[in-house]
Amino acid sequence: MEAGNAVKVEKIDELQPNYMEIPLSLTNNGHTIRANTSKGKLNFGNNEYDLLQFHFHAPSEHLLNGMTYPLEIHFVNGTADGRMAVLGVLVKAGAHNPAFQEILEQSPKHIGDTINPPIMIRPALLLPEHTQHFYTYAGSLTTPPCSEGVQWFVLQDILEVSEQQIRDFSSKFYHDNARAEQKLNGRVLDVH
Repeated sequence: MEAGNAVKVEKIDELQPNYMEIPLSLTNNGHTIRANTSKGKLNFGNNEYDLLQFHFHAPSEHLLNGMTYPLEIHFVNGTADGRMAVLGVLVKAGAHNPAFQEILEQSPKHIGDTINPPIMIRPALLLPEHTQHFYTYAGSLTTPPCSEGVQWFVLQDILEVSEQQIRDFSSKFYHDNARAEQKLNGRVLDVH
């Protein structure tokens, strides 16, 4: 670089999930186990989204370096004007996760059932320790009708749950409830 040339440095937008403690409410919708909520925020730049629900896929719907993971959690966020943002968390076998265990123990076994046990849960405990490194792209929901216009954020850091917890989710609830790998189809993948 020649002397005298100024370089403009822009701050990369930070992803800030602020998911509060909520009463546990779980629905078996025939496709996954969904945790129902209306508390929590996801902030990215000047955009703020409300946490609407989170649910689970086995195996993961996103691949990282060509590799699938045994589970993926989707935190579905939205705004009053209909904008959507989904935070994807890849899950691998490792340490036991007490928050995920509560979900496993309390989830309804019958399709269509909703259970509201007198238990509080912190969705933030279903995030890896670090959330500052992520991939983002404009995509769609992964379940029908697969609506477009969703801003995706997929964390690079991986959450751990135990091997037994992965087996329990897959054997008691859902396995192969993930959408098949999709091509980028011209979408731009940004890395933060």
